[in-house]
Amino acid sequence: MSAYRARARAPRAIAAIAAVTCAALGLAACTTASSSTTASTAASNGSSSGSGKPACGTAAQLAASKATVAKLSQPPSSIGVTTPLAKRPAKGTVIAYIAPSGPTGTSNGTALVNTAKSLGYTVKEFFTGSTADDFQTAFNSAAAANPAAVWVSAIQPSTWSSWGNKWNAAGIPVVNQGNTTPTTAVNRFDFGSVEKNNAIEEPLADWVYADSGGTPADTLVVDPSDIALFAGAATAIQSRLKTLCPGSAVDVLNSQLANVGTTIPSQVSGYVSSHPNTKYIIFDFADLATGVPEALASAGQTGIKIVVAAADQAIAGEVKSGKIAVNLAYDLNGQADIVLDFMMRSLEKQSTTPDQAWNFPTQFQTSATIGDPNVTFSIPDEVSKWSQLWGVSGS
Repeated sequence: MSAYRARARAPRAIAAIAAVTCAALGLAACTTASSSTTASTAASNGSSSGSGKPACGTAAQLAASKATVAKLSQPPSSIGVTTPLAKRPAKGTVIAYIAPSGPTGTSNGTALVNTAKSLGYTVKEFFTGSTADDFQTAFNSAAAANPAAVWVSAIQPSTWSSWGNKWNAAGIPVVNQGNTTPTTAVNRFDFGSVEKNNAIEEPLADWVYADSGGTPADTLVVDPSDIALFAGAATAIQSRLKTLCPGSAVDVLNSQLANVGTTIPSQVSGYVSSHPNTKYIIFDFADLATGVPEALASAGQTGIKIVVAAADQAIAGEVKSGKIAVNLAYDLNGQADIVLDFMMRSLEKQSTTPDQAWNFPTQFQTSATIGDPNVTFSIPDEVSKWSQLWGVSGS
């Protein structure tokens, strides 16, 4: 079990996986349309953004939001799957891992390699490079490896449907991660989907509503329009907050990863200048908050709480220092585990229902609860729990 315990852990948020678009592969773009302008949603009572708002919603809504926040402020204890694996596939099983070239694709591949190795399986890694030829070569090579199961990360299924159809016909389990559309395979597992990510991020609105005591004033949501996985997160957050407080003004600022730490801080500060009643700024992908606390401080813009999701180590450090009020941390460590669990159940003709219901465990972290920002957030005793589920000795 030593190899399993020593496996590499992905240091970044899952959204970083989806940042690689089809355009980068020399193919048609697969992300949502981007814009650098603010799409403003006026309050339903006719008041304009920038005006003060009274308390809104009901006492029951406020209590429910506080309960949601309280629950998510506790460390998750479940890995999300409780049904023991009845039988593991034979040692020597070959798994293909296909991903865009880059640090995140590599780190996820390493985690899968190490975990699979501890179970006696072989993972063959294929990276799509930067050209259409590289893309074709990666998938052709993966198919030639005759894998028993396949994990395709952050590549839209429409671009590899010809290979997917063949794997489907052969009954090969396929994992599709971090994309807006599902695969067509019968034995498939679509995780890290837009719908699941929206469900994860909606509680950011509850945190703002609860923290404000039901008076959120003006709120800005900043999202990466060039990441397909986050295509609906900002809208989901905006809709949830408007449901809780119909009279609130909630605006969305679409930005791009290329603007992290460059134009985003000045854009956000400029928004606050024209909307002085802004009290909360939500970044549904934490990297976008890079440099924003400093920009607000430099402009003398105080009394604003920054709320983020999926912080990396740098942003986690700003949560620890108090520059950022709260981070909704994702447990990224279980990705290789849930993928292997699905593959093993599929190959042994066991129900994959436990896997299909899985979503990333999360926790609200503040300066008082985040601990060491350099340590990747994960479920306590995660390795041991998966080992026991799989009947692996020495856990």
